[in-house]
Amino acid sequence: MGESKTMKRIRVLHSELNGELGGIESFLYNVYRFIDKEKVEFDFLTISDTPAYGDKFKKMGSTVYKVPKHINFLGYYFAIDKILREGNYDIVHIHKNSAIDILILKVLQRFPNIKVVVHSHNTFPSVGGKLEKLHKFNRKYLYDNADYRLACSDNAGKWMYGNGAFEIIKNGIDTKGFRFCTEYGEEIRAMYGIPMNAFVIGHVGRFTNQKNHSKLIDIFAAIKERKSDAYLLLLGGGELQDTIKSKVEKLNLCDSVIFCGVRTDVNKYLCAMDAFVFPSTWEGLGIVAIEAQASGLECYLSRELPKEVEVTDAVTWFDVSENENAIANMIDLTKVPEETRYIRNREVAENGYDMQETANRLMKIYLSLIGE
Repeated sequence: MGESKTMKRIRVLHSELNGELGGIESFLYNVYRFIDKEKVEFDFLTISDTPAYGDKFKKMGSTVYKVPKHINFLGYYFAIDKILREGNYDIVHIHKNSAIDILILKVLQRFPNIKVVVHSHNTFPSVGGKLEKLHKFNRKYLYDNADYRLACSDNAGKWMYGNGAFEIIKNGIDTKGFRFCTEYGEEIRAMYGIPMNAFVIGHVGRFTNQKNHSKLIDIFAAIKERKSDAYLLLLGGGELQDTIKSKVEKLNLCDSVIFCGVRTDVNKYLCAMDAFVFPSTWEGLGIVAIEAQASGLECYLSRELPKEVEVTDAVTWFDVSENENAIANMIDLTKVPEETRYIRNREVAENGYDMQETANRLMKIYLSLIGE
């Protein structure tokens, strides 16, 4: 009986990691934790000196390439060209929020043997004027030069590919890691001096216009009028953080609004919360809302999120244009029973949002592209 042939690992280059932790970075980190690393290996591009999860990817054996910013057209072009010539990659997996920048696809024209996956992670309906026109103009080129087209939701796919065909691949999470844990919740509350019986509302996201923190603060101010011992935990960083801090000060909410910074232990913080409020003005999916449901939280979500994000009975929808008092009055200020939190965690996994399923599907796509 002959020896079985050892399969060469598929080499995949992902574009690209941001300097701030967001949905794409979390997705890639979780995928690489769960995918079969005997069959595939990931490397990454970034324009940041300190890419999110960069050190963790390096510890997992990946190379993280720092390349010039896209505005340096020639520098970026030739840096990517050099990486592709020397890296022996089988696939380049491009993660996009829009088709505004397609320079990497121009470089890939020089490498016809490398398969291209384009993956839409967001919608961006508020873009207007020249940028939106550029996005729509570039979509056909992006579509025609991809070998496989993915999206995190139907809305994200239509935004990126128009009427073209694409596959929705669920942004799975580590459901076991997000299972409610009393000890984690007590640890976080103790860290910030929050009483164990206080009602805690939470939010996770970058401080950008998209995440609509200003509306969130207005909602919380209305909640404080109903429940004086309420707290708000804000996880994330970003350019509007100082603006939101100023608003919190003006509303005299400094003692109850806590800025926690960028965290990689979001699962622990969710255990310290009683409700999750997410007033985004647009989202491709809103993976953190899936994580919040996996932790068993009551979730109050903007209708600008896609319907796919509702995977348990924990979701209540609201219009971001509604008065903050009306939204605040929707929020149930009683704590969720522990058993309910455990049940919701199971429901998230049963509805296909466990990362192992996502990693397995992505592995099959990679194998199909190289003819295995």
